[in-house]
Amino acid sequence: MSAKAIFCTGVLVLSLIFKFWLIAEMEITDDPDDPSNYVGQILVSHPSFFGPGTGYAGKLFQVLGIPFRDGIEVLYLLACLLTVRALFAWPTKSCLALGLFLFVSFNPVPEELFSHVMSDQVWLVEVMLGISLYIAFTETRTRWRCIYLALAAVCLGFSTLTRTTLAPLLAGFLLWALIGGTLGWLKNRGKTLDPQAVIGLMVCLVSIGILNYSICLSNEIRYGYFGLSVFDCREYRAFYTCLQSVGDPTGDKYYPVDDHRLGLVAQAGPASRKFVEDMRTDQRFRTVSQETFGKYDFSLGWFHFVVFANAFPNGNLPEGFAMFKEVEQEIAKASAENRLKVRSIFPLPDCRIPIVLSALPGALQDETALVTSVPSQYAWAWGGGEPKFENSLFTQALTRRAVTPSPLRETIGKALCAFYSIVYAEMLPGLILGVGVYLACSAYSWKKISATSFHFPAQHLFGVLYVVLFAWYVFFHASGFPAFARYVLFQNVMLLLLIVYYFRESWRMVRDREPLSSQTSSHVQTD
Repeated sequence: MSAKAIFCTGVLVLSLIFKFWLIAEMEITDDPDDPSNYVGQILVSHPSFFGPGTGYAGKLFQVLGIPFRDGIEVLYLLACLLTVRALFAWPTKSCLALGLFLFVSFNPVPEELFSHVMSDQVWLVEVMLGISLYIAFTETRTRWRCIYLALAAVCLGFSTLTRTTLAPLLAGFLLWALIGGTLGWLKNRGKTLDPQAVIGLMVCLVSIGILNYSICLSNEIRYGYFGLSVFDCREYRAFYTCLQSVGDPTGDKYYPVDDHRLGLVAQAGPASRKFVEDMRTDQRFRTVSQETFGKYDFSLGWFHFVVFANAFPNGNLPEGFAMFKEVEQEIAKASAENRLKVRSIFPLPDCRIPIVLSALPGALQDETALVTSVPSQYAWAWGGGEPKFENSLFTQALTRRAVTPSPLRETIGKALCAFYSIVYAEMLPGLILGVGVYLACSAYSWKKISATSFHFPAQHLFGVLYVVLFAWYVFFHASGFPAFARYVLFQNVMLLLLIVYYFRESWRMVRDREPLSSQTSSHVQTD
């Protein structure tokens, strides 16, 4: 064992000890979204308005006897370790990899999220683990790493159960395969594509599809709706699309089903009229919409919560779905009798494409700012002042412990927040510059590349998904969903890693006169 390896291993061990000391008195305080949904997922099996992935994670921690807060921290550190290893090397063998691991592992933005129960942190861990394990699978052409591939498929599949990200995940994989496969085919002089790459990709995508379909089918058999949750089930999507189709594609941005459109819906029949009257009794989400987007009406993101509150007041799903169907039938009948104008539309969050496009610049600006958002004062807080959710079932589901405020730990945490705020402030332009330099060096060195390997393009899966997922949330924000920093948590965590990665690869091209794509990475096994 070299002196550098001994040094890196020692620093890594000490940093992990320090990290767990730092969070020793931290616990989950509340769930701003809806504690009952996640508690219900963990303690009992019942239909939920959110995807079941967070509940599965909670059940796993319960079986292992681990508090949810500690369990998600361990998995996050493991995900960071494997991600750094996938892009660079083991932190025990490289000072650069060690420094990057320390940076992402002490990032206060995910730490703040770990003090709440939401799906975002579970999804982050699943995606980072899934991509890292997939890259590990690609490290050799001569040995099939079926275990890595199976674990990658499981992690990525469960990420789509945790958050509704099946579409961007599949789009990211297919875009990456198209770009990487085309470049590889050209550089390998038209030779047959690597069967391991093709089979591995297909196994991942098919496994994700099977997992999603099985959960949707199970929910249809048990609860009467086909989908991962009530929020994204087929029945509700059809109902929401039907509401959007009424009238002309006009109105303010962020408000696809506003008061005017609801007034048209009310003309369809008695069930439709009652639905609209119940919706108009709400004041809370109209006020929130006004605070978010500037108009006292139902913006897209909050519209769904009002619908659910009125359709399922006592959790009676069959009654709510029956109401959806009745309103749809009344609208169809009114359209057939020419009493109501109904358009044929594509099922999107907001089908008014020109209006959504006009909102894209503002949405892009908002989401970009959130990628480098300043950590909250509560990221490492122990001293109170943050709202706490006191409930015995909530504590039971999460195995919450009694903790004691620690002024020393809180002081260290706030110092970390200040440090990361300074570092992240101007970091995003660095990623754009790094990618630009990398593409320029790649174009300059293209003729010098003798061949491409499977492993090197696989590393770029992080970059492709970074862009695709970011574009996904920009589109949703332009449609009327509020922008939250936790939605772009993956972009925040991966930001410095990708900046360093692209600048390092650019330097290798200049230094070695041939890019890494034609070489074997230092930790790639060739058997």
